[in-house]
Amino acid sequence: MNIKFLIFKYNFIFQILSILIFSMPIAKSEIQNKINSINYGLTEKGIYFGIDKKVNPKIFWSFGLNYLNYNPGYFDAGFSNKIPVNIDIKGVSLSISKYFKKKDKSNWGLFLNSEIGLNSINASSEVDLSQLYYGSGKIKIKCSSCGQLKIYTTNLTLTPKLSLGIERHINDRFKLRTMVGIQFITINDVNLKYESNYSLPNFVNNEINSAVKKMNAEIDNFSLFQPALSIMFNYKF
Repeated sequence: MNIKFLIFKYNFIFQILSILIFSMPIAKSEIQNKINSINYGLTEKGIYFGIDKKVNPKIFWSFGLNYLNYNPGYFDAGFSNKIPVNIDIKGVSLSISKYFKKKDKSNWGLFLNSEIGLNSINASSEVDLSQLYYGSGKIKIKCSSCGQLKIYTTNLTLTPKLSLGIERHINDRFKLRTMVGIQFITINDVNLKYESNYSLPNFVNNEINSAVKKMNAEIDNFSLFQPALSIMFNYKF
C-alpha cells in the first residue's frame, strides 16, 4: 500500500465522518448530560474516534478507539531478498485533560493530557521460501519444496502516554486539537509459523535462524519511549 493510497483512504473516512456529524440532529438533553463532544482524527496509532465528558470548566475525560493497518515497506532480514512488513494496531484509550486556565475570549487553549491505552500491536511478514536463494559466495541454490513462512510478533500491551495539547476554537461547534508527547511501548520477540508438507533443510533453517536473531536484535534496540502525535477535530453537541 503506497502513501498516496493511504492518505486517500484516511481522507475518505474523514469526509464520511464529517458528513455524518453535519447531518446529525441536535442531541437530546439526556445525551448531552453523558457526552459533551466527539473527536475524530489521526494519531501515531492510526485513525482515532472518541468522546469527551466535561468534569468542570478546566477538566475533561476522553474515551477513544484507534486503528491502523499499514505496509511501511520492506525490511532487510538477511535473506537474498528484502521481506515485506505489515503493521496492524487496534486499541482503546482513556485519558484525562486539564486546561492551564479557564476559557477566556481567546480562541486558543493549552492543556495537559494523561492517557492510558490498551493496544494490540502486531507486525508480520509473509515469506515465500521457495523464491529465495541460499548459500554463501558465488554458490546459490533454491529450495523448490520449501513453503510459506510467516514471521510475526504479537503484543497486547498497556501504552501510557503524557502529552501537551493546544486547541483552536473554529466556531461554537468545532475545535482543532493537536497534542505532542511521549509514550511507553513494549514489543515482543518474533515468532515463526511454517506452512508446508515438507520439512526445511538445514541450510534454510540456518538462514531463518540468522534472520530471527537480526530481527530480535532490532527489537531489543527499539526504545521503550516513543514520540506521540495527535491531530483531531472536536465536535460539541
